Amino acid sequence: MISVLIASAGTGGHIFPAVALGDALKSLEADLRVIFVRAGRARFDDSGGSRAGETRWVPGVGMPRGLSPKLLTFGFQTLRSLLRSLKIIRECRPDIVVGFGNFGSYGPVRAAAGKRIPIFLHEANAVPGKANRVLAKHAACIGLNFANAAASFPGKRVEIVGMPIREEFKLPRDRAKAAGYFGLDKDKLTVLVTGGSQGARHINETVCGTLPKLRPLDIQVIHLTGEEDVESVRAAYASSGLKYCVKSFEARMKHAFDAADIVISRAGASSIAEITATGTPALLVPYPFATEGHQFFNAKYLFGLNTDQTRRITDEKKRRDMSTAAGKLSIADSAETMAGIVLEMAGKREEK
Repeated sequence: MISVLIASAGTGGHIFPAVALGDALKSLEADLRVIFVRAGRARFDDSGGSRAGETRWVPGVGMPRGLSPKLLTFGFQTLRSLLRSLKIIRECRPDIVVGFGNFGSYGPVRAAAGKRIPIFLHEANAVPGKANRVLAKHAACIGLNFANAAASFPGKRVEIVGMPIREEFKLPRDRAKAAGYFGLDKDKLTVLVTGGSQGARHINETVCGTLPKLRPLDIQVIHLTGEEDVESVRAAYASSGLKYCVKSFEARMKHAFDAADIVISRAGASSIAEITATGTPALLVPYPFATEGHQFFNAKYLFGLNTDQTRRITDEKKRRDMSTAAGKLSIADSAETMAGIVLEMAGKREEK
């Protein structure tokens, strides 16, 4: 039996692509063991990973910017992650290790390199992160979501694979079912607001501050807030006069996109992949403190800086144009493409 270890951080932007890859691997190779290694702590209920494999945890924190006492914590946790990862690799004996970026995957990938286990790295962003730039020398292949990231990995085998998304995103849109799921009207213009699995306070506060201006537009809102802001955001909507659904987190994001006519979102790689897969018109608000501004470059690569794209959300023609443009940017079957490369590297599939 072939064993694949998939390492990621503990946020939705890393976990869901990892699970999508695990599902694709199992669909291509039945006699397969998948071990998910996640860093940090569980931030939300994610039972989906158990379908494809088992889950192990290692310590992990993000790398702080500049000189800071947090660097000591980062170094200590990274060392702990490496030691724990070595133990997991000894126990599980993977044939290949897949790293999804972020320093959450550093320990497992670096441990695999020390054992001469083949490594496949996935780089989700237009500007590669520090972790993947550090780990690239150990990788046999690097899968890219954005083609222009190849310049950061000279001399390495790179493949344009896109961003793995969950299988449910391949299903046809069912607006009526999705609207019912959120308790909303299927015929009313619907705005989805999301800051990713952890939420985005600035987006939450800005949208809540504009609720009085939204009421005359006759719209309804699905607002995913993150755990910390859910009560304050829900209170703001309660007095807004709008029809709404406010939740801290939504595991079934395909329903949210099926219900939405337009989405206001951060520009994380996973969010953009879901936007393009569903062809949903989007107003992207890049996280300004993302490492090396990668969310800004993600958004710029896909949509440019044309401020004309931010016309009123009630402009139906503009939404159609945005939807068409978004759909053209989606890379289909990303998870399956990655799975094929991973199995080929593990010696289970012939290179095509």
